[in-house]
Amino acid sequence: MYTLIINKDKEEIVEIKNVLDNMFENQTYIIENSESQAREILDEKQISLAFIKITSLKDIELAKKIIKKNPVVNIIFISDTKDFAYNAFEIYASGYIVMPITEEKIRKNLEHLRFQLNGMNKKRVEVHCFGKFDIFVDGVAVKFGRTKAKELLAYLVDRNGTMCNNEDLLSILWQDKKPTKSLKQQLRNLIYDLNKSLDKVDAKNIIIRENNIIGIDKEKIKCDYYDFQKGDPKALQSFNGEYMTQYSDWSYTMELNLQKYFYEE
Repeated sequence: MYTLIINKDKEEIVEIKNVLDNMFENQTYIIENSESQAREILDEKQISLAFIKITSLKDIELAKKIIKKNPVVNIIFISDTKDFAYNAFEIYASGYIVMPITEEKIRKNLEHLRFQLNGMNKKRVEVHCFGKFDIFVDGVAVKFGRTKAKELLAYLVDRNGTMCNNEDLLSILWQDKKPTKSLKQQLRNLIYDLNKSLDKVDAKNIIIRENNIIGIDKEKIKCDYYDFQKGDPKALQSFNGEYMTQYSDWSYTMELNLQKYFYEE
């Protein structure tokens, strides 16, 4: 699929491409300096996503031509002012970014596209369960304020989408201790730290909270353990017989189950 970027600023182009590369797959970029140059490629390529830095109503007219060729195109305008916002939304643009351009602004616009980009969606959050547990957002390991907050996340992943209450978590994270008032407060602090750490990398949405229960949203992460369960060849090949080894107090049973399934297959 083709992504069109009309912008003269090289730094802004790099910023846009970096975010796109982390969120989507299978893209071919078409970079142009102006709407007049972009017009030449419209007859040759079908654009699925366009970032247009708008400087005049000519850019709106270009967008209309792109839409005419592909009615389900997503167009995001970039501008120094809000002056063209009405014109943009009059043609049902997917987004409008007012300068300065930032990764957060780009990402939020991409998360609310009018039309889904089939086959291009790439999950930002990747979880590794085989060997040691770890979590990456956009290819960078997430840092936690408390090491036990990371263990809490690991257990939620292990539960495979099942919601957990406080009693479940207390019995796992502090197996040899009674659920005192102090321990319950520690758990609340862990949940707060987990949310804070994920929020820093704009990934808090992988956690589901309902009243006093908490779980992982499986649809928002890529996970070797989940792919293994689906029989994904790459996940099966990556299994080394070990599972969340730093949390063996509670992960060992699942490790044995995975080994049994793997070697029987």
